[in-house]
Amino acid sequence: MHTLTGHSGQIRAVAISPDGQLVASGSADKTINIWELDSGSLVYSLRDHSNWVRGLTFSPDGKSLVSCSADKTVKIWNVNSGKLIQTLAGHANGVSAIATSRDGRVIFSGSDDGTVKLWDLYTGNLMYTLTGHSGYVLSVANSPDGKVLAGGCGEVIRLWDLYKEKWMGDLTGHSGWVRSIVFSKDGRTIVSGSEDGTIKMWHDSKLTHTLEGHTSRVSGVALSPLGKIIVSGSGDKTLKVWQSENGKFVKTIGSHDDAIWSIALSPDEQAIASGSADSTVKIWQCH
Repeated sequence: MHTLTGHSGQIRAVAISPDGQLVASGSADKTINIWELDSGSLVYSLRDHSNWVRGLTFSPDGKSLVSCSADKTVKIWNVNSGKLIQTLAGHANGVSAIATSRDGRVIFSGSDDGTVKLWDLYTGNLMYTLTGHSGYVLSVANSPDGKVLAGGCGEVIRLWDLYKEKWMGDLTGHSGWVRSIVFSKDGRTIVSGSEDGTIKMWHDSKLTHTLEGHTSRVSGVALSPLGKIIVSGSGDKTLKVWQSENGKFVKTIGSHDDAIWSIALSPDEQAIASGSADSTVKIWQCH
């Protein structure tokens, strides 16, 4: 549909708003651009990070955008005005992963300092810190019921019971860093993408499928809201679609001129956004 140009560095993060109207892109040029999904027009640019923007997520109500950066901070922005609401500082190293709870009250940030921090989205206050990871936390995801947090730490996916603030166990099987994690709508399935070039599906904490076909790291995975397809983006420059029921490869739907770092699927499953090291964001129409 569109190739969005305007960034002067790699695109490390993309996100689509809950209403499917906007695309946000975060770049190594330290800026965040907000685009109209349908027209591809640039709405505005956000400039306050002092290093690479590594992660983006919209709040469930679409009113706030949360970003994280190699500058060790998390920032909350007003989507309507484009104004910075608050800067959350506390990590000892760059922040690589960001997510919000389904009720929109909690921000989860995963950092190169080996911790995951939980913040109150409305006040910006630090709620508590999850420790015990053995390396960089490059991906985080919260289950739909809000009870479980999954964090990709090295080759392991660590699961936390947020109600008891307690470690539940690890999902092991990847042979490379886990770059992306997503929960299914019912919370029973986890899909993960790794530096080992594979996508793994876990049901009730048991490995059920390993999806192979990419020739480089899998940097982004998205699961359709209806749970029927998985979309993956890779360092091999391609986007691929898979059946989530059996893990079968469906097709390659497009490519960039350089590695893909991040992907997002619109809520209505009609569009995919991909961000790449080629400094562009591409919007693909799903059929």
